[in-house]
Amino acid sequence: MSSPAIVVVAYDRVNSLRRLLGSLQRAEYPCKTELVISIDAGGSNEVAKIAEELEWSPGKKEILRRENHMGLSEHILACGDLSEHYGSIIVLEDDLYVSPVFYHFALQSSAFYAGRPDIGGISLYAHRLNHSNNMLFEPMMDETDVIFLQYACSWGQLWTFRQWSAFRQWYYDHTDWGTEIDTIPEHVTSWPNTSWLRYYIRYLAATDRYFVYPRESLTTLYQEVGQHSARKTSTYQVALQRFKREFRFQHLEQSHCVYDAWLTILPDRLNRLVPELAQYDYAVDFYGTKSLGKIASPYVLCCGASRAPILEFGLDMRPIEMNVIEKVQGKEIVLTRKADIEPGFCSEAHAVRIYSELGTRRLFRMLRIRVYDRICHRLRSRRRK
Repeated sequence: MSSPAIVVVAYDRVNSLRRLLGSLQRAEYPCKTELVISIDAGGSNEVAKIAEELEWSPGKKEILRRENHMGLSEHILACGDLSEHYGSIIVLEDDLYVSPVFYHFALQSSAFYAGRPDIGGISLYAHRLNHSNNMLFEPMMDETDVIFLQYACSWGQLWTFRQWSAFRQWYYDHTDWGTEIDTIPEHVTSWPNTSWLRYYIRYLAATDRYFVYPRESLTTLYQEVGQHSARKTSTYQVALQRFKREFRFQHLEQSHCVYDAWLTILPDRLNRLVPELAQYDYAVDFYGTKSLGKIASPYVLCCGASRAPILEFGLDMRPIEMNVIEKVQGKEIVLTRKADIEPGFCSEAHAVRIYSELGTRRLFRMLRIRVYDRICHRLRSRRRK
């Protein structure tokens, strides 16, 4: 398998592009590595100048100047199509920043998961925030450096041609979004039709594929003002893994750390660790973010009150599923029939109230009202004055 080409997506953010290209130049490349800078039409002339002047010693550099303005979504789709020529590609939008060792992870992970039909792509970014509830995402620990999410990544992702072409074939037949999608979170369905990511997440759910994610991020996000961002935010900045060069992988069917589009652990993974659960057909909804009316399973494992709980657990350990795995005593988590759930309990606010017993109320509050962003914005405003 050929080494992945790096594809940088650029338009009119001069400083962002310069920063990303600088981080790419400082990274390590154990083999010849091609760089493609794809520039959408109608942007800043300075962007093209920066691309032209960049010296790229790891391999060949190519600049693609799009003839017509495509917009971000169509531009990403066009960049994904480059996987046919290169075999595999790493797609980086210009407000990203890469770790010095990002290419080691990309090279090793693409080789390990090559040809796997259950993998829809590989992420270089590690989520620390669950977008379904704006709370911390804490995956369970195991012996590897990866987890699996049925949630695609747009903040540094790797596609092989096989992975990308499978999505493209599905996408041609599903450009009409429809009105009722039960297999993905509501916040994803609310995104505009111009979002390629919402279709990719739906594709993963529809075809039972997953993205491979690193436990420690190899990219981080500045998320500056752009086509899909009205203001600069530091909400999605994460710590970078800067030193590891050998990574431990595992195939999907072997891993316990597999999560759905809500970033909730799969029932069949819990069943492996808690065999008494296997006799029940249940959904996992710890945070009350899934609509009960759309849950097909007759049982639910959730936080809240039940008229007739079958199993009960406490809420002292982290991540939340560890309370079930370790059989922590308590009544905060219940396995129950859907019909026995107390009316009105299954809400995000209820889950936040219960989960804050773990001593993280102030952190959740900070994340939910974006205090950090506001402080940074005020500091920047003061400096300008």
